[in-house]
Amino acid sequence: MHALRSFPLFRLLSHQHSAQRAGLSRPGVSSCVHRQACLGGGSQRNVTRASHARVVSASLAPPTEVLVLSKVEGLAEALTAACGGSAAVTAMDITSPDEQVLREASVIVADPPSFAGVSDQCSSLVWLQSTFAGCDALIKTTTKRDFTCTRLSGVFGPKISEYTMLHILAIERNLKQTWADQDSRVWGRRDGQQSYRTLDQLTLGVLGVGDIGAHVAQTAKAFGMTVWGCRRSEEGAEGVDRMFTTEQLPEFLAGCDYVVNTMPSTALTRGLLDRSKGGAPALAACRGAVLINVGR
Repeated sequence: MHALRSFPLFRLLSHQHSAQRAGLSRPGVSSCVHRQACLGGGSQRNVTRASHARVVSASLAPPTEVLVLSKVEGLAEALTAACGGSAAVTAMDITSPDEQVLREASVIVADPPSFAGVSDQCSSLVWLQSTFAGCDALIKTTTKRDFTCTRLSGVFGPKISEYTMLHILAIERNLKQTWADQDSRVWGRRDGQQSYRTLDQLTLGVLGVGDIGAHVAQTAKAFGMTVWGCRRSEEGAEGVDRMFTTEQLPEFLAGCDYVVNTMPSTALTRGLLDRSKGGAPALAACRGAVLINVGR
């Protein structure tokens, strides 16, 4: 449950528990998240720690009650233990929801698909803590907009990096054919199937060098790959050999053997690879590159 500590809700409640033990009336403003998703506009924006802390702490007078709607096994128990009992945490089976509990819940931790089906019943909701990195699924599936939604961030970099390197290695080493040969009991193939490029011969392009993209870049660099990055600014990042802006997208794509897309779904990113520049879509610049899509 290491990811639990990245929940803005957990950070507030754990600080509340510490404050109670110290004899303080409520948590200090330094404990809160610095980023929130605003469902009203479907976008993300930076907010000050102090202003957000005042909003949520004013709504969460001890003892706090938290409703969990999630398929993550043991989440409610882990949240209870981590908060030291400062929160009364209740897990609900989403297949048989209790309408009264939903109506009275002011703080909910939920998987977006689980919340979407009951969102209209949550009339008292003040704060939703998503277990996903993105909030676009919520925006698309609920019309409710009168609450604060915080997302989970800072924990998916290692997982996405492993996923990316897994596929690059599987393709380069032709593991699909190897497994097929094993199933067919074909041994010692010598017809070129075992020849492959090493990673230090390849260039990985990271489309979107944010929290996840930066981790992917560092991991690929550790494997010896040449790493290019592409984002709105040319500001460098650790592990990135060359940074491009989205205005340089065709040039970026033309030099990559693999491209991993980590971008979120926003008005600026939707259709980015299909947009024409000079009469041709950006993807036309690719010359045999493999696209690994872990974004939206």
